Amino acid sequence: MPVVAVSGEFDLDSCPLMLEAVTTAAGESPVVVLDLTAVEFADSTFLNVLLRAHQLTDLRLAGVSEQVARLLEITGTDQLLKLFLTVAEAAAAPGTPV
Repeated sequence: MPVVAVSGEFDLDSCPLMLEAVTTAAGESPVVVLDLTAVEFADSTFLNVLLRAHQLTDLRLAGVSEQVARLLEITGTDQLLKLFLTVAEAAAAPGTPV
């Protein structure tokens, strides 16, 4: 299963690259782990990318920072998206293809 690691700040200018990477990974596997450990800032554009990716694949978010967790909580998407502490936990979660 592909792991897409992203880092830095994500807004209108930087999110298209992340969407492209996740879309490519989704074309390769029914499960994609998005490693958010190094994400420093994320806005509503970032949230839009997560929701679009969620429609394409079994998206698993790993290493969600406090700032990203707050964004997900405020919007209620923490109840929709799959959140994990680590990439290893996300990869080992039930439903992972063998």
